[in-house]
Amino acid sequence: TLKFEQCDATTFKYSLNSNTVQRTFKITSRFFRCKPLSSEPTIWYLESIMPGSPDTFWKYWSESEHRLLWDAGIATHRRFLLYAADDTQLDVVNNTTKPALGGVISPRQFTIVA
Repeated sequence: TLKFEQCDATTFKYSLNSNTVQRTFKITSRFFRCKPLSSEPTIWYLESIMPGSPDTFWKYWSESEHRLLWDAGIATHRRFLLYAADDTQLDVVNNTTKPALGGVISPRQFTIVA
């Protein structure tokens, strides 16, 4: 059995603006890590608590026209449909970050399947 320890907890506040509506919501995330053996890589686990339905959140998090508005650290954002059935859908989401700290931190690429 793996033992995870909490290493950080953060609450982010996001504001989404459109022509007619402004929405503000908070997402609380807790980060956990586990290192089974000293020679093994660390396993990270992220748990997020967010308002609204998963469908609403997924729309704002995964669609480029929304994500690029509220996440200033993202340079490119793409989503691809991987699989779809009557009651389920699987997407690949790819983000590339902008350089940070005047270029000290180079752009990074993150890909998830969700």
